[in-house]
Amino acid sequence: MTIIHPSFLKGNIQEFINESDQIQQAGFDLTVKSIEMFQGNGRLTLNNSDRIIPNTIELPLESNFYNLQAGGYIVRYNEIVEIPSDAIALVLPRSSLMRMGSSLHSAVWDPGYRGRGMALLTVTHLLQIEKNSRIGQIIFIKLNKVASQYSGIYQDEGIE
Repeated sequence: MTIIHPSFLKGNIQEFINESDQIQQAGFDLTVKSIEMFQGNGRLTLNNSDRIIPNTIELPLESNFYNLQAGGYIVRYNEIVEIPSDAIALVLPRSSLMRMGSSLHSAVWDPGYRGRGMALLTVTHLLQIEKNSRIGQIIFIKLNKVASQYSGIYQDEGIE
């Protein structure tokens, strides 16, 4: 496994807040564009024909902070990320988030995916998060060869 340093990925990450603050030793910090809460139920099915993705609503800001109770939330990132055709990416929580009793959960970002991704934020007790805060770190992992490219329904998500 080879980790790709984000400095080699110029152009693959756009709409960041402050590149010099966000480039890390092995990844790139992603920041909070919005935090949303779930409405309704979801359903996961064998072939996605009856899958239900619950709606979400963006939480209001109070003095530029999201005030969160214990529970699960969707975090949408400011950054638009394009995964190279010979790589995947993983997002891990920043350690300061875990030290506050919360965590970030994300799926594999496939080769060729492009979008303003999201993650599940799990909060265990009261937490305030300022808009644009660095919350997770994306790590790019080089594959041995070019893979088939992502072409699912989330391609270009969150890009206006």
